[in-house]
Amino acid sequence: MSLSCVELSLDLLEACFAHALTAEAEEVMGLLLGDVSEAAGAGPGGGESTARIWALSFQQRIDKRPDRVEVGPEQLAAATQAAEDHGQRTGKRTRVIGWYHSHPHITVLPSHVDVQTQGSFQMLDSGFVGLIFSCFCAGAAQHEKRLQASAFQAFAVGGGRFERRLVPLRFVATPRQGARLGELMPALTRVQLAEQQHAFEAAAERLRRLGAEAGGAHGPALESARLHHASLFAAAVTHHLGTTGAALVQATHDRLRASQKRVGSLERERDALLLNGEETSPQGAEQ
Repeated sequence: MSLSCVELSLDLLEACFAHALTAEAEEVMGLLLGDVSEAAGAGPGGGESTARIWALSFQQRIDKRPDRVEVGPEQLAAATQAAEDHGQRTGKRTRVIGWYHSHPHITVLPSHVDVQTQGSFQMLDSGFVGLIFSCFCAGAAQHEKRLQASAFQAFAVGGGRFERRLVPLRFVATPRQGARLGELMPALTRVQLAEQQHAFEAAAERLRRLGAEAGGAHGPALESARLHHASLFAAAVTHHLGTTGAALVQATHDRLRASQKRVGSLERERDALLLNGEETSPQGAEQ
């Protein structure tokens, strides 16, 4: 199935960039929940369709890498269950239709590995789509930081290889069944805290084994190492809370400005209607 367009709600756009900005040294990822609507006359084997995304499943990273992410069967199963739960709550058919990941300090275009991963997904679901969120890239002015997003699919070129095909990405108002930023940010925070907790506990276990093997020796050094890891854990948690909190504050300011503009527009419309009513009233006609 060849996608002609991908629609992403504005709340999800902010949530994905907030997720991407939590890690500057490694890529982060998640799964996209929504549905694909086939174009009129499109058969099951082809035709152009639109992927509409209205919810996310943030994924916890166990193995953090600077240049790639992986999606395991357990993650897909959990995201599938989350999609079913979302569909039951909203009454709108919802399923896993794609994945997203970040590109810190590099181009928004998919890499060779990204394209091969996407091709593997599309062998299972031809309508599957990939999104990339590029961040921490300097703009024309050194103080500028560009945020970019792209959507892509893959097509087979033979020999088990795939090439990329960019898909137009459109940002739309959050639909009735869509997830809101207020519920997405706490979910992201829980995933980020679980990642940091896992890393801290793994480091603590390594230190415990080292202490047991040393038979009590190097006690001060091991204690310093424990304090060091505890400080890193606290700093990481503070950073993640600050990032997600800043996203919520910015979203609140954006909604406030939008609401103020809407109120101003409605007030002008009201005044125009009142003025027209006075001009067409019987009293006005007699005068």
